[in-house]
Amino acid sequence: MNLGRMELAHEGPVSRLPNWVERGFYYRCMLPARALGVDFAGVAGDPPNIQFVTGLVGGVTKMPNPLHYDIVVMQQPRGAGWLKVMKTCQAAGVKVLYEVDDWLHAIQNQKDHDWREHFGKKDLAEFERCMKAADGMIVSTPFLARVYRSFNRNIFVCRNGLDLARYQ
Repeated sequence: MNLGRMELAHEGPVSRLPNWVERGFYYRCMLPARALGVDFAGVAGDPPNIQFVTGLVGGVTKMPNPLHYDIVVMQQPRGAGWLKVMKTCQAAGVKVLYEVDDWLHAIQNQKDHDWREHFGKKDLAEFERCMKAADGMIVSTPFLARVYRSFNRNIFVCRNGLDLARYQ
């Protein structure tokens, strides 16, 4: 498996399950999944109360079952509900990768960040528990690989990118 450039080359299906749908979902989850021809889903809420927002499974719009995959990539899961989903997947033999492209620990100090109140010490501890439970992490920069290495030693750097040809 080479995750260096979002090339998820392995012998089974892959699903990407972010725990909320926002701008980062589009360029960090949906576009790579579509380019690779793998299933993906965007959901809102926390387990067990999640709402399917968008996604494709085998080209059909529907919610994937994460237990039907070899690898599931989750975008910034946090909290007991997501931790339980992660552990359930792992118990079924599914590898769980934690995807993040922000230094979450800096957000609470950014006075102009719209969601800074959601990144206090208790919130960060919930993110960290999920990072530690994951089989590995996907981050966007070498800096994030260094700072998150204390939570998970198995880290892949997949830089953000923009396909400029799509806009010409």
